[in-house]
Order: sequence, then C-alpha cells, then structure tokens
Amino acid sequence: MKSPAGHNNSAGKTLSTKNQLYAKIINNSPFDRKDTWTYYHAVYLPSITYSFPSSVLLELILTQMQKDIKTSVLPKYGFNRNTPNAVVYGNAEFAGIEMRDLNQEQGISQLCSLLMALRTSGITNRLSLIAISWMQLLTGVSYSVFENVEDELHQLYPMKWLPAIRRFLHHNNATLELEENFVPQLQRTNDAFLMDFAVTPRFTPIEIQRINACRLFKGVTLLSDVTTCEGTNIREDMIIKEKPKNNFKGLMPYQNCPNAGSWSLWKKLLQVFCIQGYKLTESLGNWLVSGEKLHRQWQSCFDNQQNIVYIYKFEQYEVYSVENGICSYTGKVVTNISNTAVPCTIDYSTLEITLVSFMTAI
Repeated sequence: MKSPAGHNNSAGKTLSTKNQLYAKIINNSPFDRKDTWTYYHAVYLPSITYSFPSSVLLELILTQMQKDIKTSVLPKYGFNRNTPNAVVYGNAEFAGIEMRDLNQEQGISQLCSLLMALRTSGITNRLSLIAISWMQLLTGVSYSVFENVEDELHQLYPMKWLPAIRRFLHHNNATLELEENFVPQLQRTNDAFLMDFAVTPRFTPIEIQRINACRLFKGVTLLSDVTTCEGTNIREDMIIKEKPKNNFKGLMPYQNCPNAGSWSLWKKLLQVFCIQGYKLTESLGNWLVSGEKLHRQWQSCFDNQQNIVYIYKFEQYEVYSVENGICSYTGKVVTNISNTAVPCTIDYSTLEITLVSFMTAI
C-alpha cells in the first residue's frame, strides 16, 4: 500500500482491518494457551509486521492495533485483559509475558533494513548513503543526525522513513555511528552552522521549516556562506529575495522562492549573528579551506603565495597579477584555481581592478 505522496494512510487502514479480523478469530476460536501463543507468533506477527521495514505507520494507529489484539490474546493466555503493559510487553526474565510492542517492532524493522543496506556493497549501499547525505544537507546542522538524536529536526518535513528511524533511536536512548556522517567542514575561524541557531526555542516548528526553505533557496549552510570576504558583514545578496551571486558547488535540492513572511524570519535568523544592522557581532577569521575545497563558486579569489587573482567568468578563471594592490590581466585563462587561493573583494569601479582585501588560509 505504498503512496506517491509519502503517507501511509491506506497501509494503516488495511492493517487495522486485518488486525481486527485476527482479533475476532482469536476471540471466537477454541484455542488453548499453547494454540494462542503459536497463532500469535507464527501467523499474526509475520502477517502484520511484514511491511514494517518500508512503512512509517503512526504511533496512534499501531497503539490501537496492539490494544485490540492484546484484549483478545490475554484471556486465552489466562491473564486479565487489563494487565499493565509493563507486564504484557516485558521480558520473561522479569516475569513479563513477552508480547510484541508494534511500535518497537516497526522501529527495529526499519533500523535493521537501513543497517542491511549500509553493510551491503553495490547500489543498495550507495542509495542509502545518498539518502542519508541528502538528509544531512536538508537539516543544515553541525552534528550527525544519527549520532545526536536529542533535538527534533522539524526541517526534515516531509521526509518520513529516515526521520522515523531517528525518532526510534531517540526513544530507545541509542545512536547510529556512520563511517561518513556528511557534516560539512567549517570554512573559517568563528564560523557557525546557521540552522544550529534556528533549532532553538526562539522559533516554532513551522518557522524553522520556513527559515530552512530560505536557506535551501539561497544554497547556504554556514555563516561564512552568507558573509563578505572580510567576514565582517552579511552580504546584501543574502538578505534580499533573490538567488545569490556565488553558487554552491555541489548539488542542492530544488526550492521555490519562499514568501515574504519566510524572508522576514530569515532576516531575523541572520540578525542573531549581528550587533547592528547586518554587521557581525564577531568577525570571521582566517580561512580554514582554500582552492577547490571552497564550498561556493566565488567571483574572485586571491593567491597570496603566487600574488595572483582569479576572476570567474563564463565557467573559467581569468588570471591577474597583483602589484601594489593593482591587478593586471595576464592573458591567461584556467579552469581551476590554485590550492592556496581564498576569496577576496575586488573593486570594479575603475578599468584597473583594485584588490580591496583578502584573508590568508591557515
């Protein structure tokens, strides 16, 4: 009962109907305790849980299903149908009856399905890693989404399956450590992840989703993505409702331009980092990455070691030599900048290009 829209309403209704049928069969049968135990484990559980690895059924639905079957099975076992759940679903080692909690069964099935995909070579492994990398990109936070499961990441809506696994880990005080967590590297000293400051009580879940929509539209993740090369101010093209001048080098999800209310929330988030207007409270420092490792396609980059400037034009770089802060075109064109080049600010007000400022990589 898969749905292109991503919900599991039909699957929930179908399983609820099947669950009621099994409960009726147990109620009207001459089963003794042994027969009921066999029927519950050999017929009921496999039939109800077979789709759990790929489904995300609501906790409310599963709780009602297990309540219906519990009231049918317990009298056949010889127990009061109102026996506390701690006993019904408890371990036999602690005098529990060991019936299965369907919410736990779904979480275990989903987690086992993910682990099997991660530990299998080939396309299954690659697809699972792609899904996790997109999930990490959509969150925009500084920590692995499976290693830190404490915070509710509302910006993952409308994703279903992977967030459900994350919630299961949280409810069971567990984490999942991945070989690669896909968390981006900070680009500068004093840098920060924007969404770390959005996932706080200052914003509601809906506001977090709207802020994240603005972030995805801009294609940014870090504070250094939205600031000037000097690291002192928020760039103007990151405030207005337009695509930025320097694009993210990798893939970003398609995001329509958010409405005016969302941009007001986006500006409110950016002002968290500012002391006056859009001037940063604490300026960003030296670049920690350089060259092709830079996350964004900057318009101009400066190599302090070779004393040259790269100007990006038409998917390639023009090379300029620098003398006394004045840049002169060398006539050379390259496809990649040097490994030690970092973003810089250029004044195009004159025919000669003037180097305004730069920061050196560590």
